[in-house]
Amino acid sequence: MTAWCRLLTASLLGLTWVLPASAGESPLSSHLIEAQEVKGDLPAAPTDPAWAGVPARTFLAYPQRTVRLNDKRANEASKTEGPEPLAVKAVYNARDLAIWVEWKEETPSKVSRSETNVFGDSVAFEVPIRFGPGLRLPYVGMGDQKLPVRIAMQRAAEDGTLANEYVAAGFGSLTRTSKPFAKMGMTYDPTTKVWRAEFTRPLVAGAHSMAQGLVPIAFAVWEGAASQRGGNKRLSSWQFLKLSRYPVSPAYQRQIAAAVTPAAGSAEKGRQLVTQYCIGCHRFADQQSAQEGFAPDLSSIGAIATTGYIRESIGQPSEVIVPHLNINRHYDKSAKPDRFRAYPNADGFKFYVLDDKGHKASKMPPFSLPKQDLEDIVTYLQTLDGTKE
Repeated sequence: MTAWCRLLTASLLGLTWVLPASAGESPLSSHLIEAQEVKGDLPAAPTDPAWAGVPARTFLAYPQRTVRLNDKRANEASKTEGPEPLAVKAVYNARDLAIWVEWKEETPSKVSRSETNVFGDSVAFEVPIRFGPGLRLPYVGMGDQKLPVRIAMQRAAEDGTLANEYVAAGFGSLTRTSKPFAKMGMTYDPTTKVWRAEFTRPLVAGAHSMAQGLVPIAFAVWEGAASQRGGNKRLSSWQFLKLSRYPVSPAYQRQIAAAVTPAAGSAEKGRQLVTQYCIGCHRFADQQSAQEGFAPDLSSIGAIATTGYIRESIGQPSEVIVPHLNINRHYDKSAKPDRFRAYPNADGFKFYVLDDKGHKASKMPPFSLPKQDLEDIVTYLQTLDGTKE
């Protein structure tokens, strides 16, 4: 489905749009999901009538183009996919939190236990394991080595819903937890052609607490009919659950607001600078000359990454190193094969090198730029949402 069709569908469903912050409004307000506090039990399923009285926040999940699968058909399909509107609601009581997600799907898909090439529609959310004043946001693509995330995911199956929880520290690090916290369920409405899903979990589960005033949260959806799975998905930027029962540190609120406030430079000047500095390694917009897989694809970075992350990636690229999932696609045939006659991986397609202490360092050098140049570059990168080429 084209992007404009999805947007039209969302408007027909009567969803509330997240618009850019207007003059005088905090940019953080356009990322808030207001959780409604209730006294009694929480809704028991995504179809529970109690959800009807809870306001929804709607925002877009964009195709994630940073990594690609070893699946040519799925990769080609992802190039034509547009953003997906997600409507999200949240309620909580003194003990538990429930999150409701709705998104459009014309051709529902359910995973088959007997076929390996059939994929189910799926939805997930992630929250940082640690967050608060002084801690940056984790990498939105499943966290990073310094700041991992906890993920709750459910997938439509022929015989119900497959639900799992994981911890992750970046692409390729997904590890199933031995003690899941959440109860999950999803259902398809053939009349309105939407999926609705619910996640319910304790506010405090083991050492992990969501009983805080501002909780970073991001969402992902997979379209099974388009062979989406793994890193091939639509991903939102960081949003923030607001639980009014709990106080918010003013320092943390300022920190988060600064991270999501759009840069205020010249996008045209930024485009010129990015074209000058970046086209040798990165692909983005109409600049597709770099060899695919040599460095992370920036085509949708502006729709998914925060302003703070983009700035940090330019000045401190080794703070978060995005793993390359398909390193085995590239071999160094000038090297000596091993005893199985296999050539080693081509180091040129690793996104990092090891320093003298064995620590990973980004191959991208840190750029120390004039403040205005940096602001212009970030402003341009924030225009990249994967829909313009």
